[in-house]
Formats: sequence, structure tokens, C-alpha cells
Amino acid sequence: MLAITNSTELKDYLLSEDDYQILYEIAFFSLTQGIFHIAQAIFNNLHTLRRDEPVEFIGLAMTKLMAGCNVEAENILLSALSEVRNRKDEIYLYLALCYFIGEKYIEAQTTIQNLLNNHVLTESHIRLAAALQKKCRSIVENK
Repeated sequence: MLAITNSTELKDYLLSEDDYQILYEIAFFSLTQGIFHIAQAIFNNLHTLRRDEPVEFIGLAMTKLMAGCNVEAENILLSALSEVRNRKDEIYLYLALCYFIGEKYIEAQTTIQNLLNNHVLTESHIRLAAALQKKCRSIVENK
């Protein structure tokens, strides 16, 4: 008989890292194809299993953002900052993207600058941050 004593063991028993990766890919693909209800359902379920991972929050926020619900996306990411223990820099990066899309260019620029000054980002995240920073700077300077 299987004895699972905590939610971490249950999570690990239910899905492998490969399973999570496949579900992430399906969810993000659904998001890019505009099938928001599928993406949201997957991210909601993954979030139930992995409340301390940034990807689920980012996925939920991007689903809202792509559906035109900028404020909801921002709120998801802001709440994630108190729930996620590691990799908060990823949350801040996507929060900056939400600010940018919501035309909050100063907030986006400030968030990105703080990220670049204080956090270690992956190479792909650095490229996104730099591109957002450049675009924000251009918009702010031309206003």
C-alpha cells in the first residue's frame, strides 16, 4: 500500500518533471493559438499542484493578458510575489511586460531597471528585459 504523508510527495507521485513540461508546452501553445480556456484550465490545475512555482502564475497571468485583462494579469503576478519562494525575478519580468502592455511605461521601466540591477536573469530573460527597457525608454522619451 502506498503511504503519502504530505502534498509534496503527492505532487511528485502524480506527475514527473517530463509530465509537467509537456503540460506547460500544451498550455503555452494553446495560449499562442488563442485557446485561452484550455491554457487557463491547465495552468489552474498545475497551480493547484505547484503553488510555489512561478511558471504557473506566469502562465495564468499571460492567459489574462492575452485576453485583454491587464489588471487581472498584474494582480496574479503581484500575489505570486508573496507565494513563490524562488525565481521571483521571472515574475518581476512578466510583471514589467504587463505594465508595458497596459501602457504603464514608467512602472515597466522601473521594474526592469531594478531587475537588471538586482537579480540574476537567464540569457533569454535578459534579452526580453533589454528589449522591453529599450522600448519603454523610447516611448517615455518621445512623450
